[in-house]
Amino acid sequence: MQKKLNLIVASQKDCSELAFFNKSLAEDGGSNNIMTRDELELRMHQLISNGYLAFIFEVENEHIGYALIDNNKNPVFVRQFFVAKQFRRKGYGKMAFNQLVAFLNVDKIDLTVLYSNKVGYEFWKNCGLLPYEISMHYRKERDEYEK
Repeated sequence: MQKKLNLIVASQKDCSELAFFNKSLAEDGGSNNIMTRDELELRMHQLISNGYLAFIFEVENEHIGYALIDNNKNPVFVRQFFVAKQFRRKGYGKMAFNQLVAFLNVDKIDLTVLYSNKVGYEFWKNCGLLPYEISMHYRKERDEYEK
């Protein structure tokens, strides 16, 4: 049975936890980001200071994921969205997304999904998002994109 999910507006005091989730997101999604947790925490502080909104997803007093939103873009841009592995495929991600849409009171949201993140792509399709464009990169060292 699905439990209630709370959407908590995060602040500077939450940046360590957000960095932990961000590191897990990078690893799970196949990102080539090699930043340490300390570097991610510093970046999170900077992003929140510069107008990004961060949210923590909570179920029964346990933090299960987060979202980082660039609310200054039009449409609003979801920069990061993560649900911990043990809470996936239980409806919490879709519930969190729907609560974000309601909280932000928007009709349009954009985001990107790494090409290597097939699970993430399917998740977003199941939330009703449609593919819009494909972003491509040239790198002399191609190994990072051929996974």
